Amino acid sequence: MNTNFKDSVFAKVTTGFVAIAAGFFMLGGAAIAPAHAQSNNDLQAQIQSLLETIASLQSQIDGGASSSVSGSCPSSIFSASVGMGAQGQAVQDLQKFLNMDAATRVAATGPGSPGNESMYYGSLTAAAVSAFQAKYSAQILAPLGLSAPTGYWGNSSASYAQTLCASWANDSDNDSDSDNDSDSDNDSDSKTLNGGEASLESYDISTGDDNDVEEGQTAEVADIEFDVENGDVRVSRIDVAFRGDNLQSGADDEPWDVFEEVMIIVDGDEYASKDVSSESDWLDDDADSDGYYEVRFTNLNWVVRENDTAEFSIGVEVANSVDDVENGVSWAVNILEDGIRAMDGESINHYVPDTTVTGDEVDFDIDEEGGDEELTVSESDDDPDAAIIQVEEDNTSDEYGVFAFDMEAEGSDLELNELIVDLTFGGTVTASSSDYGDIVDDAYIEIDGDRFSVDDETYTSGSATATLSFDIDGDFTIDEDDEVTAMLFLSFNSQDGNYPSGVTVVGDVDADDFDVEGVDDLSAGQLDGAEEGEEHTLLVSGLYADGAASISTDSNNSRIQYTFELDLTAFEEAAFIKAGEVTSDSLVGVSISSAGAGTTSLIDIVADNVTENSNGNYRIPRNQTKQFTITVEFEAADKTSHRATLTSIDYAATNVASGTPTNYTETYNFTPASDFRSGLKAETTN
Repeated sequence: MNTNFKDSVFAKVTTGFVAIAAGFFMLGGAAIAPAHAQSNNDLQAQIQSLLETIASLQSQIDGGASSSVSGSCPSSIFSASVGMGAQGQAVQDLQKFLNMDAATRVAATGPGSPGNESMYYGSLTAAAVSAFQAKYSAQILAPLGLSAPTGYWGNSSASYAQTLCASWANDSDNDSDSDNDSDSDNDSDSKTLNGGEASLESYDISTGDDNDVEEGQTAEVADIEFDVENGDVRVSRIDVAFRGDNLQSGADDEPWDVFEEVMIIVDGDEYASKDVSSESDWLDDDADSDGYYEVRFTNLNWVVRENDTAEFSIGVEVANSVDDVENGVSWAVNILEDGIRAMDGESINHYVPDTTVTGDEVDFDIDEEGGDEELTVSESDDDPDAAIIQVEEDNTSDEYGVFAFDMEAEGSDLELNELIVDLTFGGTVTASSSDYGDIVDDAYIEIDGDRFSVDDETYTSGSATATLSFDIDGDFTIDEDDEVTAMLFLSFNSQDGNYPSGVTVVGDVDADDFDVEGVDDLSAGQLDGAEEGEEHTLLVSGLYADGAASISTDSNNSRIQYTFELDLTAFEEAAFIKAGEVTSDSLVGVSISSAGAGTTSLIDIVADNVTENSNGNYRIPRNQTKQFTITVEFEAADKTSHRATLTSIDYAATNVASGTPTNYTETYNFTPASDFRSGLKAETTN
């Protein structure tokens, strides 16, 4: 499309022409003589007079021939329904109406300010409409059941604007008529250029908000600024230059194949735009000696005041399909010598920059659509801590959240198609043939409140692992830059006859296993992160260690002493542990790993603040925790390094006689092993 500055002079020029012509006929009551009765000099004088009148009218162009708002409202706003992105005369009339009241002014200076109204409905216009709606919320918002402004100019806003305008017409002293300040930037003739011969100084071009633009996307790629000194200026023309840099063979090297649109952006709003998708939209179909192609914006009417800094951005919309983009496509944008023209109040044209400097250009990359998309899996604050999960001996358990992880979408909105979660069982299951089918009754995953049932369960009979597949099938989308939490829920079969009490379960995920779709299906390089949850223990009742052991070691000659301090909890029933030395009874499992040989000479159990009962046991009451110290002495047979691991402890559910080891029929296996393993200790000599 053509540049969006439609400062038409047709009406003014036509009116002026007719008025001047009529004046010639009526001046002094005498008509103009026929052409053959006049000298050539007379005709030339009349023609020159008309041309001067037209030139004068052109110099007073103020952005269009819309209806005046000085003392009356533009009637087009009473029937307009417009919002963000709208363009046209109705938008300019709306800005003029809003500028009649300082409280709803579009802008104090620059585009959208009084006398500088544009035909584009951007963020400044939306903010001014919101201010108008808030000021008259009782009349505009309340009837619609709204409490917050919308920034959209609809029927309710237009209707009350008509009511206001009618009241203003009857009350010339209305506040909005007298709310203008005296700042020359805001007066009704803000297009008038003040000051003398101006100068443009300190030109600079720098990287914009984005130096990476995807196919089909819009971005601000360069920022331009220069200072205006000694007088006001009107920027009337800007030439923007583009050059392909380091393009591979096969890449598009002509800008009309790469860009759909180029924009001039002022104060965050699109001030001008030009369709550049055709070769004819560019100044020349051949690049200059430096490889640049230029696109020209003309008929601009941007007034910059004396001592202000002119600031604008260059935006581009990239075509949906750019050849060879997968191999890397880079372009440069620049303003070449005399690329910006501005006229001051003395009708003198000024240009910046005054020369084209190599290295001034701003480089930006064009990326394949969806190329920067990524799904990242990370640890979740909602992941449950390691816990005892109570299962039923004869019934299916409740549902428990056992594992949570976070997923974040980057680059665009991402659809989830399939999630994979792996389960690993441990503890007492390692000594049994139980598998996923024996242990788990049902599984589902919940993503930000949306529930998805397990679609497929893969495991081998008797295996300690299983893989769960959840078919999301695009029914959940993670918005760009949003993070969501997924929680795995499991319910468990009855324990009796299916699996031993004390089985543990851990969940884990790897993003590489997921099926996720953005613009296209995400590949392995776009799926990042893996997480593992905490270990949970399934118990009907019994003994378990509450946390890792605190372990110390000491040695004297060939004897090494390991001391384990740990908390033991009796879950849902009391537990009885043999007190004192238990070496010969083998009621405490200890493994010693070393490169040499040796024997365990002593294992001693002492409970803190627990009295040994008459049967020689320590009693842990139901659902209480007691601290124990287990001492292990090891006689090393050679001078190598050794370490000890506490592997298990036997206990009874009743107060059995401690003299009979076989009475302690229950066993608790300490897991994970790393929490109950000492450091290396070497045999030493005196």
